[in-house]
Amino acid sequence: MVVYGLKPTVLVKRLYILFCLFGFSVIIYGQPANDDCGNAQVISIPVPPSCPNGNGATVSVSGTTNNATPSNPYFFMNGCSTGGNQQAPALDVWYSFVATGTLLHINLSASFSRPNIAIWTGSCASPIRVDCAIGNNTGVLSYSLPGISPGTTYFIQISGNTTTAQGDFSFTIDNDIDCSTCLTSASLIPSPSPVNGTYLPGQTVHRMGFIKFNDSGPRRM
Repeated sequence: MVVYGLKPTVLVKRLYILFCLFGFSVIIYGQPANDDCGNAQVISIPVPPSCPNGNGATVSVSGTTNNATPSNPYFFMNGCSTGGNQQAPALDVWYSFVATGTLLHINLSASFSRPNIAIWTGSCASPIRVDCAIGNNTGVLSYSLPGISPGTTYFIQISGNTTTAQGDFSFTIDNDIDCSTCLTSASLIPSPSPVNGTYLPGQTVHRMGFIKFNDSGPRRM
């Protein structure tokens, strides 16, 4: 290409400026890397300690829905556990994690009001509904989900509560083990008690069992 009336050095400078402006516009208007489920950002969640503790370490995540696009097709849920229905469509981003415990905790703070999260399992092509939740008007959502299965992959979909809501957000996430039903002790009490550690041949002996769980006192069996 020949451009008349410009010195080579001037032409190079102008081309460089155009290149920089073009590159800058791409950075400003580029979509988030996790804009689609297929590119969900993977979160590695530490394995929680065994009972009676069971409380896993939290992981902090920062993200944005700025310049995100609605998923196509747009997967959504009605009847969220916090009340209401998930906004559809919306500018959403995606995360995934492999469960390490049986309880999921997410504490989210967004720059936009009433953030939506949805928890899915299955695959991006055929997601299976688990639950959804909607935050408050100040952009805060504190959410817990019991009954998740260790070793199973889950997807987290995050969006605003309107078709155009977007902004930055951050959240912490952890998995715990539900120790409320863990067995902590057990005992068997014979009746009658043995005499000198023995019973007579053919003697009938009844045994009463007690087991103790973290959530209550002894239970008679």
